[in-house]
Amino acid sequence: MPTPGLDLNSYPIGRFSERESPESVVTIATLDDAGEAPRRASGRLHAVHWIALAASVTATILVALLVDRQVDEREETAFEVEAERVVELVVDRLQQYEVGLWAGVGLIESRDDGQVLRRADWVRFAENLDLVGRYPGINGIGVIYRVGDEDVDEYVETFAPDYPELQSFGPKPEVDTDQHFPITFIEPFVGNEEAVGLDMAFEANRLAGAQAAFRSGTAQISGPIVLVQDDAQTPGFLFFAPFTGADGTEDGGGLVYAPFVARRLMEGALNVDQRDVAIAIGDGDTMLYSEHSADFAGHDPDPLFTTTSELEVYGRTWEFSVHSNQAFRTRTADNDVAIVLIAGGILNALLLGVFINNARARKRTVDYATKVTVDLRETLRALKETNQRLSLTNQDLEQFAYVASHDLQTPIRTVSNYAALLNEELEGQINDEQRGYLNSLIASSDRMREMIRSVLDYAMLNRVEETDVVDLAEIVGEVLAEVESDVADLGAQVHVGPLPRVQGSRDGLTIVFRNLIVNALKYRREEIPPELSITATSADGEASVAVSDNGVGIDPEHRAKVFELFVRLNPVNKYDGTGIGLAMCKRITESLGGRIDVAGNVAGGTTFTVVLSHAPGANHAEEPEVSADRVPRAVR
Repeated sequence: MPTPGLDLNSYPIGRFSERESPESVVTIATLDDAGEAPRRASGRLHAVHWIALAASVTATILVALLVDRQVDEREETAFEVEAERVVELVVDRLQQYEVGLWAGVGLIESRDDGQVLRRADWVRFAENLDLVGRYPGINGIGVIYRVGDEDVDEYVETFAPDYPELQSFGPKPEVDTDQHFPITFIEPFVGNEEAVGLDMAFEANRLAGAQAAFRSGTAQISGPIVLVQDDAQTPGFLFFAPFTGADGTEDGGGLVYAPFVARRLMEGALNVDQRDVAIAIGDGDTMLYSEHSADFAGHDPDPLFTTTSELEVYGRTWEFSVHSNQAFRTRTADNDVAIVLIAGGILNALLLGVFINNARARKRTVDYATKVTVDLRETLRALKETNQRLSLTNQDLEQFAYVASHDLQTPIRTVSNYAALLNEELEGQINDEQRGYLNSLIASSDRMREMIRSVLDYAMLNRVEETDVVDLAEIVGEVLAEVESDVADLGAQVHVGPLPRVQGSRDGLTIVFRNLIVNALKYRREEIPPELSITATSADGEASVAVSDNGVGIDPEHRAKVFELFVRLNPVNKYDGTGIGLAMCKRITESLGGRIDVAGNVAGGTTFTVVLSHAPGANHAEEPEVSADRVPRAVR
């Protein structure tokens, strides 16, 4: 187990020994041509640094201004869209109410000639219309008949029986006019009792709205009024839809109407909690409805945006005033400008820090070079002592790894042994599933012991070992002799070409080629016998040894991972192993100053290429010096 702060990979096999001079790995500052130490640097910033910093600050400010402008334009567009949506919601809701009015007109005009509409008929109509569910904000829906002054008595006699609960029935209040427009039916009746019999002719705005509907034959809205049934006496209006008499003229005709309190209408049409704007609606000098006060939640006394527009609404000109509210301010609160300024400030601070650090580093470099030049001998002595301490530390670490792995294997071995004993003791007493559990436990314990041994082998690679001339032909021959029985059992074909002598570690290279050859036999295809080829080429003082097989191969996307510790590309129940072997191959090869690569081949298998330095005087591949009795029959 490595000590924190100590990289054992920095001191691999055979790469550094006491025979090598530390001067070969340390760059030393030297005296100048005059034989004097270098002059000290000032460590101050130059003009070019300040110019670059000023340019960066200016760019930050310009970008912040641009972002601020874009944010304002984006927020204004969002407000305009929201304002249009709110106005459209009001108009759409009135259009829905209009549909209900025309439904009442259709009911009246569809009656047979001379058949009088009774209150019970209107009650059923209102119930089917489902006022509360379909038309939130409406106060009711009723019928107004157009009655001549000479026909008032007949009118009262006709409809008074529909209201036995009223002490008197008839147009009210008294109006000196030849035409009356009394409210005959209104549903729901409860809450609208005061409206029954009310004559539209008693008040100018009511009368003007009713007459406008008759004249145009279209739905019309009255001017601002206060409903008699509204105890709060807040502004409202009437919505009229005309119907004709039995002969198709205005005689005997009337109006289907709906009374509205503007406040209730807006509450039904617009959910304040789900809006980011506040609305006010005016009709002439009268404010029908307004949310521009502190009484409304989310009111913004200083709105970011406002807009005013006029719209013709059923014969009236309504003025819509829309302000952004606190919800809009919160939703559109954009930190882009602050982020730009903060990021720019951080960038400029980092830039200044880099400049200062570079200046100081330059000064420290010159000062250090001077010090190294003066203290060269002392530095070399200290380096040698450090190398000696590192060697002792590596030995301690190896001993620790060995002891730790031994202590880890003991409990695992105990688990495996007891599991095996249970398997024997319980013979015939447990079912196949339970026996499978014990067998899995034994197999897992064995794999864990193998993994610990592999980890120990990997840790022991840090042992300092001098390199020597190694005959690869001899190493390959020994490994093939070890696997001879496996080669014969599998019917494998092994082809070995001339192999060179290289500079390296015999034990380390034995591990490398043992892993490559065993893997070639292990990861084979079931349908064809394994075929293994080991060849070598030489170029530029290096020997490249290729180990090729016709096995299962490795996907190109996974080839970079095969040299990592504990990486397995195949399930353990199909191919055993610890995932450490190829990592050891890579570490050993690189520690010898070489490299190992993996690629596919024409046989569909895998080719591992090990590149090493030639031994001195051996710049070509040589015939393998392996005795016949040590080579498997497939190679002879």
